[in-house]
Amino acid sequence: MSLLEELQRKANEESKYPNDQEFLERKAIDVVCEMIKTKELLEEGDTRNAAGKAFQAWKDLLSCLICLNLDELLKRAKDERERKWIREKAVLVPTSRMARLAQALEEMGIRNVSPWTNTAIKLHSYQYNGPDPDGIYFAPRDEEEAREDIKLLLEAAKEYLERYVLPNIKGKSLEMIREGIKLLGM
Repeated sequence: MSLLEELQRKANEESKYPNDQEFLERKAIDVVCEMIKTKELLEEGDTRNAAGKAFQAWKDLLSCLICLNLDELLKRAKDERERKWIREKAVLVPTSRMARLAQALEEMGIRNVSPWTNTAIKLHSYQYNGPDPDGIYFAPRDEEEAREDIKLLLEAAKEYLERYVLPNIKGKSLEMIREGIKLLGM
């Protein structure tokens, strides 16, 4: 079984609760799997699908960051309705709420997560709509700009993963994630 297959198998095991250690480990593995797939697609010249995988890697990274900061997010919630939403949905990172969740993380001290989230959202738009040479919608102007955004987002994802997430992971999962990062050659 290849490392990527082993990472995917581990990531697909069912989690009990969205704020438990197993969930964090699986999401961190998801980040690396999506990063590896992104790199492969870029090498094949499939920029639009690579953009989608880079977006998913960032979304999974946000899920890890939210999981690690769930208690603080709950404390900062303005009412019980918001606390309920955070408990039930925030770690799943709905695309429509990504920017606001990133802002909340930034307010808690995770620097520059909002601009990178905006880059991920631009790539998501690029995946579905293609290039935006006239700047009409929120996406890279051309394939070259998209490729550069993808590479930069992958570097940022690796940095955030190593800085904020990996210190909270131990054992076999940590070894697998580190091996996956080595495959990226970053």
